[in-house]
Amino acid sequence: MKVGNSRSGLSLFELLIALSLLAFIAAALSSTLGLGIRLYKRTDTHDQTASALAARIRLRTMIGAALPPSRLTPFTTEFLGNSNGFSFTTLSARGAAPDAAAFRVAVSVLDKELQLQVAALGDDGHQAPYSTLTLVIDPDQVMFSYLDGAADPPDWRAFWSEPDRLPDLVRIEIAPGSIPAWPEFTAATYLGP
Repeated sequence: MKVGNSRSGLSLFELLIALSLLAFIAAALSSTLGLGIRLYKRTDTHDQTASALAARIRLRTMIGAALPPSRLTPFTTEFLGNSNGFSFTTLSARGAAPDAAAFRVAVSVLDKELQLQVAALGDDGHQAPYSTLTLVIDPDQVMFSYLDGAADPPDWRAFWSEPDRLPDLVRIEIAPGSIPAWPEFTAATYLGP
């Protein structure tokens, strides 16, 4: 018969090994979770930035195709601009509504957002309801200005009310800290040859 110590349970050394393995696994899981959260936030920020950039490009294209007030149409083509926003008529958004003759565009600060509003115009001058796209959320100190290149010397104005012509440039400035960030935006009203 064998006489000796019968051992049950874990030794202190085995317990320390098990705890260190559990700590290593917990650290790896924590790191993976942190990476997943950072990736999600970066993707969300990228989506916001990409849509804001696409909206700015679209706005620049529409301003570049603004119809001059001298164009004979069954709807108004007057460019109206003040310190709170501007509106004009363009032909550039045709892909959005193929049956539209033109589009009335308005950019202004409404409900604590810088908004781009576009409405389709029919051949008879009938205007569809506006579709709204948010350019900036909660902008601080938005400034609209319009370049009069015919003045001597050329001059930036806070208002545009020339009924027979377009401003040469349109500028939108927003104080830093907007969501998403809005760099100074300047667009020419005529991009033709």
